[in-house]
Amino acid sequence: MLLSNAQHYTAKSLVDTLCSPHFFGRGYVQDGALKTADFLANTLKKIGLNAGLKGSFTHDFSFAVNTFPKTPVLKLAKQELRLGIDFIPSPYSGSAKGKFSVQTLIFNEAEETKVLLQKIKILNPTEITLVKKSGNTSVKAYAAFVNELENTPLNLHLLIEQEKLTGSFSSSHNTSAIVLVKKGLITNGDKVELKLENKLLQNHSEKNVIAKIKGKSSDSCYVLTGHYDHLGGWGNKVYVPGANDNASGISFLIQLAQNLINKDLPYDIYFMAFGAEEVGLLGSKAFVDEHLNDIPPIKSLLNFDLMGTGSEGICVVNATVFPKEFNLLKKEIELVKPTISIQKRGKAANSDHYWFSEKGIPAFFIYTKGGSPAYHHINDVPSNLTYDLFPSLLTIVEQFISQP
Repeated sequence: MLLSNAQHYTAKSLVDTLCSPHFFGRGYVQDGALKTADFLANTLKKIGLNAGLKGSFTHDFSFAVNTFPKTPVLKLAKQELRLGIDFIPSPYSGSAKGKFSVQTLIFNEAEETKVLLQKIKILNPTEITLVKKSGNTSVKAYAAFVNELENTPLNLHLLIEQEKLTGSFSSSHNTSAIVLVKKGLITNGDKVELKLENKLLQNHSEKNVIAKIKGKSSDSCYVLTGHYDHLGGWGNKVYVPGANDNASGISFLIQLAQNLINKDLPYDIYFMAFGAEEVGLLGSKAFVDEHLNDIPPIKSLLNFDLMGTGSEGICVVNATVFPKEFNLLKKEIELVKPTISIQKRGKAANSDHYWFSEKGIPAFFIYTKGGSPAYHHINDVPSNLTYDLFPSLLTIVEQFISQP
């Protein structure tokens, strides 16, 4: 089946599409993730792939996630701070609405965390507490303290200073409002106005997208994966595009499907676009728990995440865990582009390959290095991507999965 122009996507056009307002950051407000799953399933159908799971292109699963359905507002005097740039809600945040005076708590890692937690609990609950780190405190220690705060029931609301605003998700929420703010914007004694409303979705449904190209043999298969979800947004105005993470990886998958659909392949090739990776690899876990035995034994799995750069080469997670299969992959890399710098890593639970490798399946997570440092931030936009290694890696993967 040849593709019409209307059915063909280039890497850049698909990344632009996935980062558009229609998909609203591919998260859990404005139905961004569900819209994305349906779009990808329809796209793979149009390309000509077969349903990958018992006649279906999708696999439903559910989980709990904390969301912010209304646009948060944080004002300092008469200045309204910029959502996504100056502040974001903590993923653990509860709700709050009101005007507050700012009181300050300085974190110093020389003090025991339990002492600091006692200090914060006796602060004035009618004010909002700005949490800062002292100059001699390490970033790691401060991050651990912030995580402790976010997971501790409190009787007052928090503003937590951060060097970088990095978003994430939580499956639970605090009783207090917790806002991450850019360092240096707010000081002790300031007056702020906060409007923040959370909604915990207890049993939120999402979809994995599963498709396949039939090969000469179905005795075993190769699996190619990537996650389509990202952080979504807050309310209906501001969202995180997630161009590199991971519109780029999904674009890579679609390109592979387009390139392989008319080729004779020795084995079945499964394409899996997972949801809820950003919540804790939940989509891939649900598939492994429920449907791993519904596909042929996996020869190797390649997971693509952060594929939009490459000026500094690539990293391969699990390279040292599965040396035999990695050496086969490395051989193809050296044949196609021997100048690629390869960083070999061991085991890491940092993307959707993880649950497969825990079952003993040779599963590798490949990501590109260099380029824009924007990560889980509204500046992760399509214009920052350079696609340095896209063509070479497409050829490498095609040759790797064509091995008899």
